[in-house]
Amino acid sequence: MFAEVWVAIELRDYQVEAVERIRDELRAGRRRVLVVSPCGSGKTVLACEIIRHAVAKGRRVLFIAHRRELIDQTSAKLVEAGVDHGLILAGRGRAPQKAVQVGSIQTIARRDLPDAQLVIVDECHHVTQKNSYGQLLGRYPQATMLGATATPWRLDKIGLCDSFDSHVLVRMPHELLADNWLVPVVGHRYRPIDIRGVRVTGGDFASGELSRAARQDGLLGDVVGEWLAHCRTRLTAAFCVDLLHANDLCARFQGAGVQATVVSYKTAPAERAAALAAWRARRIQVLVNVELVTEGFDLPALDCVLLCRPTLSQTLFLQMAGRALRPSPGKQDARFHDHAGLFAFFRHPYDPLRDYSPTATAVKPTVAAYAEASERLPDGQIVLPLPLELPGEPEPIDQPPADVRTAKLQRARDFAERWKTRTIEDKRDFFSRMVARHSSPRKAAGIYHWMSGETEWPPIRWRLDAGEPLTGKLRLILQREQQDDVA
Repeated sequence: MFAEVWVAIELRDYQVEAVERIRDELRAGRRRVLVVSPCGSGKTVLACEIIRHAVAKGRRVLFIAHRRELIDQTSAKLVEAGVDHGLILAGRGRAPQKAVQVGSIQTIARRDLPDAQLVIVDECHHVTQKNSYGQLLGRYPQATMLGATATPWRLDKIGLCDSFDSHVLVRMPHELLADNWLVPVVGHRYRPIDIRGVRVTGGDFASGELSRAARQDGLLGDVVGEWLAHCRTRLTAAFCVDLLHANDLCARFQGAGVQATVVSYKTAPAERAAALAAWRARRIQVLVNVELVTEGFDLPALDCVLLCRPTLSQTLFLQMAGRALRPSPGKQDARFHDHAGLFAFFRHPYDPLRDYSPTATAVKPTVAAYAEASERLPDGQIVLPLPLELPGEPEPIDQPPADVRTAKLQRARDFAERWKTRTIEDKRDFFSRMVARHSSPRKAAGIYHWMSGETEWPPIRWRLDAGEPLTGKLRLILQREQQDDVA
C-alpha cells in the first residue's frame, strides 16, 4: 500500500539523490546526520520518504518538531504517503502501538518516551547539548538521529558540528531557482529602522528597545503606503518585532481599508488556526505576525513579504524570506519590501556564496556593523547583490550571479578598481573610522583588506598606533616594512 500511495507523491530528481546520499551516510555507520534542505526544497517530503523506508524495514521512528503547525503539516504528508502514525501532542489522542510517532518536543519531554530506532528532529538548528533537545536525544543513545533544517546556524558561535558527525546538503537555493523549483525575487529596499542605541541580548536585538525604534509613525506609514502602491493584489505576510509593533502596524492597515489581522506564538491555538485558515482563503490579505509564520510554514500562494523587524540572526532572515519563495499556480515571483536592512546585511536569499556546512558559524555581528551595512548608499561603495533603494527612488531587486567563482572574482576586481582611486590620506581616514566604529584595530584591518579587493592591508604602524598588541607575526611584518622603507 505504501509504495502505491507514494508513487502519487513523485520525488524530484535531486530529492531522490538526497535520499540516497542520506542512506549512504547511514550505511557507512554515521549515527547523527544533518540534512540541510533550504527553504522550498521539500524537507518534509524527504523526511516522509526516509520514514517510509525505515518502517518497511521494521523500525520504529520518532519525529520531533516544536510547533503544532509543523506537526500537523508533517502528519498530513505522512497520511498522503500512506504511513500510519500516532501523535504525541497536547489535546490529541495517543496511539503508542504505532511504529511512527510524531510529536512536539514540549509534550514528549513530559511523557514516557516511545521506543525508537530512528529519531528525526525538525528545525534542528535549535539543538544544543544542554537544552531540551539535547537532553531528550541523550535518552536515545542507541538510536540513529537525523536532523533536518533549512538554516544550519546558531547565534552561539558554535556550528551544528557539535551535534552531528556528517551532513548532506540537498540543494543550493540558487540551483533550485535555476531549475524553477523556486520563484524569482523582486521588490524594494528602503532606509531601515534606526537601531543605533538598541542593545543586544542573547545574540539578537533586545525586543523592547527594538519595538520602540520600529513603532515610529513615519516607518509604519511607509510600510502601509508602499504596500498600497505596489502590492494591493498580493497575499502578504508582515514580520514584526513584538505584539505592540504588530498591533500598531495592523491598525494602520485596517485604517487604510485593508483586511489584516495579528497572530503570534502567544495566540490561542483555536484563534490562531482560524486566522491562518482565513488568510489561506484570502479573506484576510495581510497577516501581521510575530515569530509564527517562519520555520517550516508552507503556503506557496504567499507572494509578498514585508520585512519590518531587524535581526542579527541569519537563520531568522532566511526563514522569513523563504516563506514566499515556493512556486504556485499563477505566481510569477516573490515580492519583498525590506524596511529592516536585512538584504543589505545578510545578502540575497539566493546568494551562491552562503556557507551551509555544519562547521559554518553564525558570527555574532554588532549593532555598529549592522548599521554600517544598512547605511551604505549606491555611490560605488555598495557591493551587495541588491541595490539600496532611497525614498522616492525605487530600484528593482536583481538576482545574484549564478556562477560563484565569477561573482567572487568580479566583486574583488570592482573593489580593487575603486580602491586604486583612493589617496593614502583617504585610506588612513577609512581605517581610523573603522577602528572607531568597531573598537578593534584587528577587525578594522580585515575590513580594510576586504574593501581593497583583498589586495592591500593597512600598514602595521597604523594598527599599532590604534592600540593593537604587537604579536610575533605583526613584529615580523613591521620589520619587513621598515626594511622596505630603508631600501
